[in-house]
Amino acid sequence: MPFFAPIPDPPDEPSHDQVVAYDFPWQRPEHWLPALGDSGVVLARTETTAVFLSVEAVYPRGLALDLQARIHPDHLAEEGLPWSHDPIGTRRSALRLGLEWPDGSRAVAEEGWAPDATTSAPNLAMAGGGGGGLSWSYRMWLTPLPPAGPVTVHVLWEARGIPETSVEWDLSAIVGRAGDAVELWPLPPPPAEHGWMAYGPMRGASYAAAETDDEGER
Repeated sequence: MPFFAPIPDPPDEPSHDQVVAYDFPWQRPEHWLPALGDSGVVLARTETTAVFLSVEAVYPRGLALDLQARIHPDHLAEEGLPWSHDPIGTRRSALRLGLEWPDGSRAVAEEGWAPDATTSAPNLAMAGGGGGGLSWSYRMWLTPLPPAGPVTVHVLWEARGIPETSVEWDLSAIVGRAGDAVELWPLPPPPAEHGWMAYGPMRGASYAAAETDDEGER
């Protein structure tokens, strides 16, 4: 007689017979080859801290942005290091960022942003980041594609001695490259109903699983 008892069969689990990728119009497209960006602007600089914003990639539907900070090695223990414990803008000590256009349109960097199909107002969503030592960075997604021309970038980081500061940034050249982006393969729009779904700008989650029942029907 064997010493070990037989291992029972695992319980039946819902099957996912297909994982379908969808094109969510409010997020950075993962099925496009973007036009690459090489435009940036220094937002603030003190004796202990420097902050700058650059364009990582350009799409017809928006801009992938990269916000970065550099910290003096003698001041790493000070309060207000970015994103070490809390998302951007959620504490008084945090770095805050916003954009403003000549027509009065505004976008403030925030986490937990949800798409609003009823408006074409600009949205600036945080999409991950971090760092350590002397260098910190955060990726952001701006949608829709802003108009060619100037935008005013506002930054505030009181804990690092940076008062509210505004810098004008001309996006004309970079926005003009949106037409150089290429769609690699088409994706269908998201369905009105689905089994489960995860999505978020630049988080690699533009997919949904179509669940099936025991008979294989959806």
